[in-house]
Parts: sequence; structure tokens; C-alpha cells
Amino acid sequence: MSKRTQNKSQKSMEFLDLYASLDGWTEKEAVLLSLCIDPRNPFEGLDQKKIFNINDIPLYKNRLFMLMRAVVAFGWDGYVLPKDFIVWAELKKISVPERLKIAVNKTQTGGSFVFRQQNENAIEIKEKSYLEEIQLEENARELAEYRERKWQEIREKQLEIEAEKVNPKARTSLLKMIFGMAIDKYRYQSNAKICHSASKIQSAVERAGMEIDVDTVRNWLRESAELAAEPK
Repeated sequence: MSKRTQNKSQKSMEFLDLYASLDGWTEKEAVLLSLCIDPRNPFEGLDQKKIFNINDIPLYKNRLFMLMRAVVAFGWDGYVLPKDFIVWAELKKISVPERLKIAVNKTQTGGSFVFRQQNENAIEIKEKSYLEEIQLEENARELAEYRERKWQEIREKQLEIEAEKVNPKARTSLLKMIFGMAIDKYRYQSNAKICHSASKIQSAVERAGMEIDVDTVRNWLRESAELAAEPK
């Protein structure tokens, strides 16, 4: 008995009885039932931070691959008969919830497990279909990861913007310092037609081992000059 089956209460496993009464299962349903997972809600109780899609469920992908081969090899067109699946699973030593086995044996009558000639073309078609499904699942995973990265980038950018914000009083003091140093050290003149002070300040910043765009310097000088020109 699997850990998943052990952890489920008798009440929560009633879906096994429901599916046992059906005439047939899809391949996905059969595999999920063998894992004691309700096909109607396969992600219930799972950590979706670790399991992005159905193929991430432990054992699911391998069992589905094996069953899809069996479906073609034995000529199981359409739905898989519950009784056939139980017999096949036992032959392959695939664990199946005991409650499901008992329920299937009670409700399913007749029918037999028949080995038929393999259809190579059908196998190729099934293989292609399976690979296409895997690719779609992989694309969905990559899209989810891409969205998560983008959201992370947006959050980080917002944090940077918030960090760069200066409260009004501190900003005013900063502008005063810039204006004072520009006037005293670099002979800045706000009404000059050509401003050489900006490029000199940029060079000073670079000599200090940092970088700054000259247009950024001009913008700060202009803003500081506007503050100085405001009536006191």
C-alpha cells in the first residue's frame, strides 16, 4: 500500500468506488487511479510550488508511458476496461489501491485480458501524441517560470525606485549642496548659453571611479538653480 493510500481516509477514497463502476477509463484516469488520485481533481493535497503540472506527480509519467504502449499493443481502442487495467497492472507489478481492485472485481463482470498483434503504425502515432503532450506541458512550465521571473523583475524595480526616492526636505538639502559646490568649485552659471560645468563635474565623478551621464548632471544643476531662484 502506498503512502498516499495510507494517508487517505476511507471517506476521501470514495472516488475509487465511483470509477470502479464506470464502463471504462481514459489512460490518464487509469494511471491517476493507480496512484490513488482523484482524476477530477488531481492536484488536491499536492504542493503546487513543486508540482507545476500533472507530469510532475511522482510515477505518473512513467506509468502513463507504459500504459500507452499497452493500449496500442493490446488493441485497447477508446477507453481502457477497468478489469483489463487491474490485470495488466498486476502483471507489470504496478501498485494499485486495494480498494480499487476489490471494487472493480465486484462491479465488473465478463471480459478478458487479450494479447493482440502489435500495430507498429499505431505505436508511432501514440508515441508522437505523447511527445506532443509532453511538449505542451513543458511549454506551460516555461511560461509559468517566465511570468514568475518577470514579476520578480518588476518587484525588484519597484524596490529600487522606492529606495531612490528622497523625502522632500532631504532633496532640498541635496539640491542646495549641489548648487553651492557647482558655483564655488566649477564656476557654474545658470544663465550661461553654454554650460561647461556639467562636463567638468562628470569628469570629476569619473576620476573618483564612478560613472554618471552628463545630461543627468545638467538636469540636477538645472533643478538646483531653479530652487535657488525661488523667492525666499
